Amino acid sequence: MKFTNELNDKQVVVLVPFEELKAELINVVRQEIKGIQPEQQIEDPHKKFYSPTEVRDLFHVSRSTLHNWKHQGLLVPRKIGGKVLYERFAVERVVGKKAGK
Repeated sequence: MKFTNELNDKQVVVLVPFEELKAELINVVRQEIKGIQPEQQIEDPHKKFYSPTEVRDLFHVSRSTLHNWKHQGLLVPRKIGGKVLYERFAVERVVGKKAGK
């Protein structure tokens, strides 16, 4: 399904089967979501904890770096509701110190 804007300001009614329209909309939304980079996604400024995946994605560190920081005592993970989480201020402190090297 292709749309063109050759009619400018004229209104046109197009009959499209619902399932075809639905499939096209889903495809367009998927393509837009794929184009969003993790750093472009909106971060909640009130968030107090990060999952290990969020730490890696937001601060561009590897799994092994996060593991090393944990074993060096730089970051202490907390288990909350059965999930391993890192305190936001602690992550930002460690990343800030590492960036200042």
